[in-house]
Amino acid sequence: MLQHRSIHPGRLRQWTLLTLLILSLILSACSGGQPATEALSGAWVGKLEGSDAFVGIASNGEEVMAYICDGQTITQWFNGQAIPDKLELTSGSAKLQAQLSVDTANGSITLADGQTYNFTADRAAGDAGLYRLEEQTNDESWISGWVVLNDGQLRGLRVSSKGTFETQSSLSTGAGRLDPDLKPY
Repeated sequence: MLQHRSIHPGRLRQWTLLTLLILSLILSACSGGQPATEALSGAWVGKLEGSDAFVGIASNGEEVMAYICDGQTITQWFNGQAIPDKLELTSGSAKLQAQLSVDTANGSITLADGQTYNFTADRAAGDAGLYRLEEQTNDESWISGWVVLNDGQLRGLRVSSKGTFETQSSLSTGAGRLDPDLKPY
């Protein structure tokens, strides 16, 4: 015959807490100790090591735009989907790869000519960020891009649909920093 034993309410509470703790530890171990994260949103700006080029990255948490520019001949736009804490973007045969955190982005850019540059970009503050302007004049389309660092340094180029490059040493009046929807405002 089975005997029925009652459990003291205090003991039941201890067992329940212990069970919850064990389940929590198991779930944490299965996820590598990190909760699933959403893609980061914000803007990061920095310098490409070993060059005069700057990099700007803007993400709304779903999409990402990035731009590199040296103000002379290097100009490359990238866009793609945002994924948690990393970027893998291509533009033609150029590649941008980066690890993102709230405060920094660390990565590399490989240009179409095969040159690779590493970079560290900081979270954009104040007027720093990634700027873009699209214009139509007569029979030419122009796309201008600027990266403004946190210390105010700027790199920019204006490129026409015919392949003409123009250095931009200051922001154009109509230029807008990319907003959370990745549109100039």
